Amino acid sequence: MEKWKIERTPPKNQLESAGEYGPYSGLHSSLHRWASRCKQIFNKRFINSASRRFRAARLAPTFGGARRLFSGSCFSVSTWGHQVAGVPKSRLLQLEQSAARTSGIRANGRCRFFTVCVAYSPRNHPIARILKEVFSVWLQVLAEVIRTSPEWYIRIRRAWTCNT
Repeated sequence: MEKWKIERTPPKNQLESAGEYGPYSGLHSSLHRWASRCKQIFNKRFINSASRRFRAARLAPTFGGARRLFSGSCFSVSTWGHQVAGVPKSRLLQLEQSAARTSGIRANGRCRFFTVCVAYSPRNHPIARILKEVFSVWLQVLAEVIRTSPEWYIRIRRAWTCNT
């Protein structure tokens, strides 16, 4: 397993640290490599969960608990790690379609968005859940960064302050 070396400040002499860190590229390149690896894992998990989503959709017309199967199992497996890797629009569409299929409401003449909102509530719509989880994780990270290094609080405040 590859170890990620992330340093907060650039080395004093880049030639001395070139052997240990490679050419210094800072935090961005390390996170970029890590995020691309997470994206590969995310895509693999999403593809591997397709059979689970299909089975839940097959149960939906006869079993009312298929909604809970989607919310508790299919959605969680399909979106694990999305806070780091992100979710493309095509995957969001597939999640919404899967949620509509497992709602138990017949496909003839249904509006996908309305079906998912009625079946799962607007707060538990797959896209709303993803947004809620991303914001909660980012706020947790922000609170942790501010708590551990107060100088970052000043930088973040300066970045978010309007200087007009």
